[in-house]
Amino acid sequence: SIGGAQIEFIELYNTTSTKLSLNNTTLTMKLFNKTGENDKTITIPLNLCIEPNKYLIIYSEKNTLNNLPSTASEFKTSVLNGANSDGKNAITNGRTIDITLTKDETVLHKAHITGDFSTSANGVSSARSNAPEKDANGYDILVNHNTINDVHNHTPGASNYYTDTAE
Repeated sequence: SIGGAQIEFIELYNTTSTKLSLNNTTLTMKLFNKTGENDKTITIPLNLCIEPNKYLIIYSEKNTLNNLPSTASEFKTSVLNGANSDGKNAITNGRTIDITLTKDETVLHKAHITGDFSTSANGVSSARSNAPEKDANGYDILVNHNTINDVHNHTPGASNYYTDTAE
């Protein structure tokens, strides 16, 4: 991280030229412990809009983002308040995570992220590949952001290095 504690966040991108309504949309994350047990489920209701070609950064209300770019808007939520000592991050290291974005009863996207995130000093992020494909379970295939080229950056409108304000 740069100058402080790293902030966990989820980023949604509106690739269209029109405002995208997220009314009746939920983002659900199933967090699995190292033995493969689903030990925590987080559900975030999203009732808002994302402007065209803008990013929505979803993060814990216990954190503060510095230098949010003009291409992004923020969505603070108490749902991502964590159990760690400062209460700031709910998604802990060393987990496998299933993420599902659902509007009404329709599943829009599913992603499966696996790996030991605690081994990376700068954290870990994943993104859809240049040619999005599905795995055998219907999840979007994600690749580590370091493998994505300039045509499809991992976070084109934001940064993986948001840091908490100095305390």
